[in-house]
Amino acid sequence: MADFARIADSQGLPLWINLDLVTRISPGLDPREPATVRFARGRALVVPAAQGRKLIAQLNRCCVKRTEK
Repeated sequence: MADFARIADSQGLPLWINLDLVTRISPGLDPREPATVRFARGRALVVPAAQGRKLIAQLNRCCVKRTEK
């Protein structure tokens, strides 16, 4: 069963993200820079920095860390 995370996009609309498909989350170097969420099929999503930190926290709570191939 898939784990889902709920975050808001830059306009405040809710986004549901299937955490099983997330391969990498790259937060910005500066806390004000947006975070980039990369998915298994090569897609990417840019979210606000606060939502990126929230997504990382949800991912750390529910999922087992994958090893890269």
